[in-house]
Amino acid sequence: MPSRYLFVDFDGVLHSADAHFEVDNIKVSLQELRDAGLFVHLDLLARILAEHQDVGLVVHSSWRLTHTDDELRQLFGALAGRVVGATDRGLDRQQSISEWALRRQLQPLQYRVLDDQPELLKELGDVVIDCDPVQGLATESAQLRLMDWLNSGAQARSLRAMAVDVFVSTAEADGWLNRPHPLLDGQAPIEHAETAAGEQRVIDMLIALNHGGVV
Repeated sequence: MPSRYLFVDFDGVLHSADAHFEVDNIKVSLQELRDAGLFVHLDLLARILAEHQDVGLVVHSSWRLTHTDDELRQLFGALAGRVVGATDRGLDRQQSISEWALRRQLQPLQYRVLDDQPELLKELGDVVIDCDPVQGLATESAQLRLMDWLNSGAQARSLRAMAVDVFVSTAEADGWLNRPHPLLDGQAPIEHAETAAGEQRVIDMLIALNHGGVV
């Protein structure tokens, strides 16, 4: 089961926002869609995710309204096995992402959202990685933000291992890491550790706890 999730839009992310207007029927094979200029960034996404097998894919694109989960998986080609499903089809895009994350008790560090219309997702905050509607995932700033988040996984695993050593119980370690802490301005330690200074602060707290301190 994935420990992190990437919510994926199609139009404006995996291809140009207007590309789907070039085909009369979007419910055709992936190869036919790619021949028409759609899903051109699938290979790029696969390369970016290659070393991060802990990441699952969730579809929040409007394509979820016209395709079943199995049909959506087929559109991901070699990445089909990564697709865990789609967000709620009865909610708008922002609400569907929020509800999906809430049901699984995901912390901000555990997911990111690729979308070309960040103005529609304002309540989601910094988890949204905005893509240029024409360039999609080829947008350099989007790739950099996505890779920064992906690489933070190693940091999170290291902190978790340290916390388990301190608390002995995995459940207690995870609880401490994901619970808002008053000494961290109300942030959870795992969230606070997203910056180098924040990570060091969390490490110092774990060292203090390991030596009998109360933090």
